[in-house]
Amino acid sequence: MRRTKLTFLFLAAFLIICSGLLIFRGSSSHKDPLIMYCAMGIKAPVEAIAAAFEEEHGVLVELQFEGSGTLLGKIEAGALGDLYLAADQSYIEMAQEKGLATIVVGEPTVHWYLM
Repeated sequence: MRRTKLTFLFLAAFLIICSGLLIFRGSSSHKDPLIMYCAMGIKAPVEAIAAAFEEEHGVLVELQFEGSGTLLGKIEAGALGDLYLAADQSYIEMAQEKGLATIVVGEPTVHWYLM
């Protein structure tokens, strides 16, 4: 039951954030993909949610999976993206302290960052 609730919250947060990005970018017909850096441990649900989002909105979601620290290092080195989903609170705090995360949304176990 707890896992189902977390999956639902994760799905809801993902759809809200991606929809907000579409509005921020100007329209859902924007040709550039949404680029998401995501912790490897939640690959399966993120892939399923991204596929549903792509089908519903017609916007490609480019997923890059690695460890949270590796992804944060890439972002620090200049990698461009739209979302950062870390698996651990410490990476979230580091991203905020370094000015890499501008908006933070999430439950204690699911952390989203707009880059």
